[in-house]
Amino acid sequence: MAERYIRQTLFEPIGSKGQLKLKKSKVAVIGAGGLGSVISVSLARAGVGFLRIADNDNLDITNLHRQLLYDENDLEKNSPKVFIAKDKLLKINSDTIIEAVNIRVTENNILDIIEGMDIVLDGTDNFDIRFIINEACIKKGIPWIFGAAAGSHGMIFNIIPKETPCLNCIFPELPGKDYIQTSANAGILNTIVTAVGSIQTTEALKYLTGNKSNIFKDLLYIDLWYSSFESIKVSKPVNSCCRICGFKQVF
Repeated sequence: MAERYIRQTLFEPIGSKGQLKLKKSKVAVIGAGGLGSVISVSLARAGVGFLRIADNDNLDITNLHRQLLYDENDLEKNSPKVFIAKDKLLKINSDTIIEAVNIRVTENNILDIIEGMDIVLDGTDNFDIRFIINEACIKKGIPWIFGAAAGSHGMIFNIIPKETPCLNCIFPELPGKDYIQTSANAGILNTIVTAVGSIQTTEALKYLTGNKSNIFKDLLYIDLWYSSFESIKVSKPVNSCCRICGFKQVF
């Protein structure tokens, strides 16, 4: 089995010790769409030992241009995405344990979904669920990686409880619907989904293999259409008064 990952273990920051850590790692991916496809495929191929994927959507033809786990044959299955994703991922790496959770993530079930995980990755497409993930991960002390993509641009930010600002520090209030771009109202390039998901996965691999000093500390904003990459400093609110990671006022 070591031969399978030889090209990855030759990469010095990971090595054989890092590969063993990946084998022992447990990761939750919230969302099995565009970002979730890229993230889960990459983590399975990298040799992460356990993946829990939560989503409640079914596949439709508009998904195929950017959700890389699925193909035209899957449209005929009339099955939830997470079950199709599980079958595909097991064909990619049968040694990775895949747990498919066909459920809409809410504040009532998020703690169960992230229980026992080493890290959580955001593969969602709306801020309501992201704020729920943020609160739960801060409460449980579990790192998570925020990712968003629409049009040709995207954002990535690593959130490590007690070490970094959280999502609520960046967005103290839920952005108004008129200000939030999504694939439904702004369209989306499939390449921005791949880029954002790949960066999220790379940050997760750094954390899981013990390369925490290399984790990107800023909010990364990218726009592939205009070849723009911007690093934005993010700070906790004055006096660390964030409602979530300051006073720990979580549900």
